[in-house]
Amino acid sequence: MRSIAGMRPAASGDLCPAMRKIAGRRRTETCNIQASNVQLSIMERNCIEFRKMIPACLSGELNDKALNDFLHHLDECRDCMEETEINFIVQEGVRLLDEKRSDSNLDKAYQAYLKKTAAYIRRKKRLLRLSYVADTCLFWALLAVLFVYIRISLF
Repeated sequence: MRSIAGMRPAASGDLCPAMRKIAGRRRTETCNIQASNVQLSIMERNCIEFRKMIPACLSGELNDKALNDFLHHLDECRDCMEETEINFIVQEGVRLLDEKRSDSNLDKAYQAYLKKTAAYIRRKKRLLRLSYVADTCLFWALLAVLFVYIRISLF
């Protein structure tokens, strides 16, 4: 099959990775439009939502649940991980230029940021579980004291 210019259309193997990705997205979007009345796929919608959250995440403005969801999405989505890394490197690079420092390795700083953020979420989850245990123990202790008080007052 020849195109208007007389050249054959490129097979998917002839395309560079970026063009294959765009072609794949267009195919996916076309299927989604036909299948679900002009809606993006669930993963693409999630990516759009999470990419809007990147600046808030990097500036520390996300609440704990949103931050946990964001980190979980980054574990699953390579594209959003790369987008977050690019935003972090740009933001950190600008900050280092403002401070007139150039001695930092931005890739290591990004990995350290991710580890620190994940550790923060794990610590918050542990504290939340500990507070549930403490609340439960306090409830049962108060209930036992109330039961003993009622039993003593009845006799």
